Amino acid sequence: MPTLFQSRSTRDVTMMIRGAKVCAELSVPLDAKGVIILAYPTGNSRKHPKQQHIVERFNEAGLATLYCDLLTVEEEILSEITGEFRHDVQLLSVRLVAVTDWCHANLMLRGLPIAYLGAGAGAAAAFNAAAERPDFVKAIVTRGGRLDLAWTSLAKVTAPVLLIAGEHDDERRKSYEVCLPQIGSEEKAIAIIPRAGALFSEPSMLDEYAKQAARWFGQHLGVGADVTAGWSWEI
Repeated sequence: MPTLFQSRSTRDVTMMIRGAKVCAELSVPLDAKGVIILAYPTGNSRKHPKQQHIVERFNEAGLATLYCDLLTVEEEILSEITGEFRHDVQLLSVRLVAVTDWCHANLMLRGLPIAYLGAGAGAAAAFNAAAERPDFVKAIVTRGGRLDLAWTSLAKVTAPVLLIAGEHDDERRKSYEVCLPQIGSEEKAIAIIPRAGALFSEPSMLDEYAKQAARWFGQHLGVGADVTAGWSWEI
């Protein structure tokens, strides 16, 4: 039986978006049923073991992934010092829309439904981009998302939305509870990971997060999967 790494195609991708060199990693399993754009407000996080674990979980579930660092390497360096670019939601949103258009036009991905996984300001960018491309974006999952930075776009989003927070991340849970009624989607929920804080630092918590996100995408991109027992859902 072929292994995961024998049954998927992985390559680095470079896009020039308004003069900026945006890098991504594209992984496409055999018979992919959808493509997930991982939208992160970073410049060089694609090879981190935690992020690769999430990618592998999605690929195992029959989902292609485009892990996209929405900042350039140079912008990431400046952000470490000043934070200037990491919270520039307008910049991140413009780039995510361009990445979405690239996926929609790509020969390997053409015809596959598109979804977003967003973190931090990348979650706000996901809502802004989904509001601009409602015909392309079929589902959204966020973790640690700054949805307040995309407040005016929440009501315009119609794709199914899952907001994931740790049980002990009280600030994020309260923020999600405020934002959830403002989201225009008919299907929307908050999922709570037991015992987790804001960072999902333990491998088991990261694994639960990845599996639950994959299940949400599977349900709404036509792959099909049941919700894992033991999760707390608030709708």
